Amino acid sequence: MKTIFAFLFACLLIFQPFGCLPSNPLDSKDIDLDISNPQIEHKEFIKPYVVKLRKKIEAQWDAYDPRVGKTVKIFFLVARTGEVTAIQNLNNDEPQLQGLAAYAIVNAAPFGVIPDHINALQITGTFRSKQPPIIIDKQAVKNAVIEAAIVAGFAALTGFAIYALVKTSNNNSNRNYYPASAYQQATLGGPVNPNYHQVRGHRWKNQWIDPYNQTDADGNPLNNYSTSGNVNPWHR
Repeated sequence: MKTIFAFLFACLLIFQPFGCLPSNPLDSKDIDLDISNPQIEHKEFIKPYVVKLRKKIEAQWDAYDPRVGKTVKIFFLVARTGEVTAIQNLNNDEPQLQGLAAYAIVNAAPFGVIPDHINALQITGTFRSKQPPIIIDKQAVKNAVIEAAIVAGFAALTGFAIYALVKTSNNNSNRNYYPASAYQQATLGGPVNPNYHQVRGHRWKNQWIDPYNQTDADGNPLNNYSTSGNVNPWHR
């Protein structure tokens, strides 16, 4: 019981300072760039330049990313001077996201002179929009935790009540109970025990007791001659 309430109290403390949960962890790289120039595609000397270009575009993309969790592709041409001279959208299903990606490319330029006397770079960029943040109402979380605490407390009290009832029932299991019908018969003048024996006359407390008949012991006090409501057939 204490463990349950400690857990729920910890939940309240955790959610107290925050109005929302953190969004999904961001990828270390939100943009992939593919150089499509056949003559330089696999040359190592161009990689530092492309890495620098990508970082500049990512800085802009991070500011304009609407965080819708979708991906678009943009083709663009970088001239030898580092200026962007052409941009083309490669998919038409997300025009707004494509426009923001193109805007990030244009704002990131110029990228500096391309090394090794390369006239231009043909680049296809894959832009990944981050996942939207998951907003949770702080008050709703508190209410849910409080409701859970109430339910847990009610369940614990119910379990204790059932335990007490079972224990009481076990304690009473050794007691002798008689059917209600036997009690009703006795109180309404029901039948008495037909088996009896005679008690001899004797002295008790300085008084003489005449001989009398007494029912045999059978463990049921309701069918004795002396039980209230019963009729002693020997005293009529």
